[in-house]
Amino acid sequence: MEGFDCNKIFTSEEVLAGNEFVFDDHCSCAGYVRYRLTKEDWRWVEFVRGKYVIADFIDKNTVDGVLHADIEEMSKALDDDWPGVGKAVNLSDSSALQKLFFLCYREDMNE
Repeated sequence: MEGFDCNKIFTSEEVLAGNEFVFDDHCSCAGYVRYRLTKEDWRWVEFVRGKYVIADFIDKNTVDGVLHADIEEMSKALDDDWPGVGKAVNLSDSSALQKLFFLCYREDMNE
């Protein structure tokens, strides 16, 4: 894939403006996604920390404000909280982080 950067760190602006096919290609080729969390994202993580698996996943996989998410592990964390939906609980559908979860989510075909 010409110009493909599997190490790209997506911003909230890029996610909100993003084309679902770009994320599908990225997640399929790379197997992971990197995303720079915003202050609003961190407020949500702080609010749900200790209540939902996805918050623990974000805490464990964030370095210097950048989430380094293995797509399968992220999808499993989302499923542990809300099976088969591909969204995080108590996170606005209009947020970039929720859109990223939804666009990158892969349903577990083994279940």
